[in-house]
Amino acid sequence: MAVTGLVTSIQRFSVHDGPGIRTTVFLKGCNLRCFWCHNPEALSPQPELELYLDRCIACEECFRQCPRGAHVRLDGERYFYRELCDGCGQCAETCFAQGLVLVGRRMTPDEVMDEIVPDCAFYLCEFGRRRDALGRRAALAA
Repeated sequence: MAVTGLVTSIQRFSVHDGPGIRTTVFLKGCNLRCFWCHNPEALSPQPELELYLDRCIACEECFRQCPRGAHVRLDGERYFYRELCDGCGQCAETCFAQGLVLVGRRMTPDEVMDEIVPDCAFYLCEFGRRRDALGRRAALAA
C-alpha cells in the first residue's frame, strides 16, 4: 500500500512566512491548536466539506446526491448538518457552482511532486545563487 497524505491545497507563489517565493503544500491532520491558526480546515485528519452559501444557486442537487441526508431545506431555509456528513464528497462533485468544496485530497508523495516540480523553473535562482531542486528530483527518481 502506498504512503499517502491528505492535501488541503497547493499554493503557488507563496511569499508569506519568510523570505523568497515558494510553492507550499498544505496537509490535513495538524495536531496543534494554535490560537492564531489561519488554516482551521487543516486540523482534522479527515476530509471535510466546506459550504460557501454565497456561491450556492439553490439547485438542490447536493440534497439528492448526499447519501447521509446532511443537506436539507426546512421552512424555506437551507441547512447543512455537519454531524451527518462523512466527507464522501458526492455532493461536492455535483456542485458546479462550487458552493460545496471537499477539503482533503489523498495524494502520494510522487503525485505531489509531479504537481509541484514544474514550478521549480520559477525558483531556481534566488538570492543570487542557483538552486538544484530539479537535480534532486532527478536523483530521487533514479
